[in-house]
Amino acid sequence: SSDLTLEAQRCLTIGSRLLHTLKGSARMVGALNLGQSLHDLETSLERARSQAPSDQGIIDDLEAALDHTRVVGESTGGDAAHDPAPRPANAAHADGTTKPASS
Repeated sequence: SSDLTLEAQRCLTIGSRLLHTLKGSARMVGALNLGQSLHDLETSLERARSQAPSDQGIIDDLEAALDHTRVVGESTGGDAAHDPAPRPANAAHADGTTKPASS
């Protein structure tokens, strides 16, 4: 019984670290809605860690937060999420010029 509790705590710790990393990564690449959703899921998980594991409300809250994160993540996906944003015509290049590169 105590081994199960220790294993559950270890899994929760690993899950919390992964969520924290994903949240930071999402925010770093500009997926702010996904970052916020992951933050909310992370907060729900932390709240669950401090409550009795038999409380069905905790499980329902975590499932709802996970479902919301999944929806936000799916709406963030697609080719546009992997392609860099187009550079405005007047944006400076690495060399400081704004003229188009010659081909």
